[in-house]
Amino acid sequence: MHHNRSVGIYADERLVVFSMNKKREYYSGNPKLGQMQRVPVPDERMKELEEDAIALFQTADSVYMTRNFRVNLSSTVLREKP
Repeated sequence: MHHNRSVGIYADERLVVFSMNKKREYYSGNPKLGQMQRVPVPDERMKELEEDAIALFQTADSVYMTRNFRVNLSSTVLREKP
């Protein structure tokens, strides 16, 4: 998810939010029920989710910056069978 200049990742009722200046915030709960609460010390699953998010964001940035997101249409176009 993205809001203003913050990005976050949510899984298993855990949310990790990355803000400016390398700030990180942790929340737990069910957002559909309005039960999200800030967590001062992340548990092991939150730390794992944080590491997954860092890998995801770094990969997405690398793909974008190197322009490797383009699809070669000539090799992906399905040809009709005669």
